[in-house]
Order: sequence, then structure tokens, then C-alpha cells
Amino acid sequence: NLSSGGAACEISNRAYTVSTPPPPCAQHSAWGDRFSLNQGGTVQMDCHNDTLHVQGEQVVNDGQTLAAGTLTCTSETAAMRCTDSSTGHFFYVSPGSYQIG
Repeated sequence: NLSSGGAACEISNRAYTVSTPPPPCAQHSAWGDRFSLNQGGTVQMDCHNDTLHVQGEQVVNDGQTLAAGTLTCTSETAAMRCTDSSTGHFFYVSPGSYQIG
């Protein structure tokens, strides 16, 4: 999901291990597979009990870039990178790894 207010990405079938301890909400919710970046903010790993995978939503093909406000998301082969140009904060997520900055 991408809007001028923020970007969110959820990955299915992840094989990576999250390097930070889970927050308390992870006891009852999924965690470690959804990343969000609000414009002007920092990257968050969100707890959730739903999915961003909604039939009919726009699919970003490999090599395609979408932009809204200062946020840009680029799809790579089996990966997604979203960056806020106003802060430099970003997330990169693929089935095998993730990076946040």
C-alpha cells in the first residue's frame, strides 16, 4: 500500500529471522512480516491480525516504481524497497532478508 501519508508492505512465506525481540503484541498477533513507513517518520514492524493482500489491489511488477509525496517504492525480483526522500529512512524486504534504516 502506498499513499502520500505512508507506505506498507507485507511479505508472505518469509525465511528470515527477525533480529530484534518481538514486542508484547506479537504474543497474539502476526509480527515480523509487515513493514510500514509514514512520511517523515521511521520504519516500523507492525503487529497485525489482518493482511494487506487484497484481491484487486494494484500489483507492482519487477522494476516498476511507484511514488506518492516523498515516498518511493520499487519492486525488484522477489523484493520491495520503499524510501522516504525527505528523511532517507527506508525498508527493504525479500523472502530471505530485510533491512531497515
